[in-house]
Amino acid sequence: TGRVAYAVLQFGGVMGLGSKLMGMGLDMGQISSVSKETVGFAREQGAGDAVDDIINSIPGLSQFV
Repeated sequence: TGRVAYAVLQFGGVMGLGSKLMGMGLDMGQISSVSKETVGFAREQGAGDAVDDIINSIPGLSQFV
């Protein structure tokens, strides 16, 4: 879980990651949809606790997923 948090922080946190994705042509709705689908898939695969740990370790992420 630490590697995921580190990767997000490399982009300047959640806002930096959002800016990077928007720069690639995604709008906020698309970013939110992809985030929710990814988190939902991870939970379906039995990684709910790890997903929660990751979300809780990155300030501001919970409002997007």
